[in-house]
Amino acid sequence: MVPARNKLSLGLALSIGASVAGALVLFLGHSYFSKWDYNWDKKNEHYEKSKLKGHRINKNVTRSIYLVRHGQYYQDRKDLKLSEKGIQQAKLTGQALRRLPFHFDRVYCSSLTRAKETCNIILKELCYFDERDVNYSDLFCEGFPVEPEPSPSAMLCDQSEYFVEGARLEAAFRRLFRRPSPDQQETVNELLVAHGNVIRFMVCRALQLPPEMWLRLAISNCAVTRIDIAKSGRVTLRFLGEIGHLDHQLHSYN
Repeated sequence: MVPARNKLSLGLALSIGASVAGALVLFLGHSYFSKWDYNWDKKNEHYEKSKLKGHRINKNVTRSIYLVRHGQYYQDRKDLKLSEKGIQQAKLTGQALRRLPFHFDRVYCSSLTRAKETCNIILKELCYFDERDVNYSDLFCEGFPVEPEPSPSAMLCDQSEYFVEGARLEAAFRRLFRRPSPDQQETVNELLVAHGNVIRFMVCRALQLPPEMWLRLAISNCAVTRIDIAKSGRVTLRFLGEIGHLDHQLHSYN
């Protein structure tokens, strides 16, 4: 004979177990649950062939991409130059990046004034990277990649602009994001100085999240984001919108 208290406990446990199992089934069947596409950069075949040939692959080697948003700028001026706060943000960001235990191998930057000014200030603090070696490109300029979901009450732009800007920002992502080659022996560290929408889109795209999620992320001025890409094609977001190097009074979002 099972005591009534034990029957109650057993029944409750079975009920909870059934609820958890049901929730798990619902989660696994949800449209957001999908397997990782290892061939997202169309380089997985080369990686798999290297493994089959018995080549020694150092799996600790990655491509580490640091994404920095520009500093605060004067929105009421035609030249959209950095404000005094933005200049200070950029200086402190450069000092924080200089403390990293490596030198950046390549630097990319949007061709817009506020990004170029931020990049130049950072490079002065780094002391080792020549401004003439920076890869400036219109691909990294600010824009609207895709209509966000949920959509804001006011339209950000019309569908034709999404169509054009989405293609440009996809091209920007493909230029920057790819896995290291199987025979690469050292981690490559790259820096991109760009804009909030660009960074938010690239984060969603790199993590294989729906790109319509980009507006759900918040990136403040001179925040640092790091994404690591392994030889296998795995992607890891190490940190998003890091601003620990800035005092609270220097936090801003424009």
